[in-house]
Amino acid sequence: TQVLYSTAHNNLSNVLGTSPEDIDTSKNGSDRVLLMAIIGLMIFGVMAVYSSIASFAIEEGNTPFGLAFRHLVKVGIAFVVMLITSKIKYHKLAKLSHVGMVISWILLIAVFAFGITRHGATRWLNLGGIEFQPSSVASIALLIHISVLLREKQGYIKDFKNAFLPIMF
Repeated sequence: TQVLYSTAHNNLSNVLGTSPEDIDTSKNGSDRVLLMAIIGLMIFGVMAVYSSIASFAIEEGNTPFGLAFRHLVKVGIAFVVMLITSKIKYHKLAKLSHVGMVISWILLIAVFAFGITRHGATRWLNLGGIEFQPSSVASIALLIHISVLLREKQGYIKDFKNAFLPIMF
């Protein structure tokens, strides 16, 4: 396994110490254009949050810059997680699709018993100091699981009754 180190280079191709060849090769399943689009969307999202957060920050007794910085840190963590998970082969994820669905159901049911209420809605869980919405985990697990089901049904994918109805119900 290759250890990736982050470096303080001005060259964007040195993201986490990865060379352009590592990012742009088809054997790794990566795509430089897709990576640049994701970075662009992340930058646009941070700017949108910063521009719309002023009144909320004042209500919460915080500064807009403080809330935007917290958001930027979360975006940075998400970017690193995305880079790490992009190296996982999708076949390994496919084997865990049933487990992901079971964990999602458990987390969604746990919201009823242990959920945190914010702004009148109970949607969050706190596990070890990390707060998250189980619906986000469930959406990723469901996407992977439906992808696996569609792959398994390639022999009769055009048959609506046998291919799609079981997925929907």
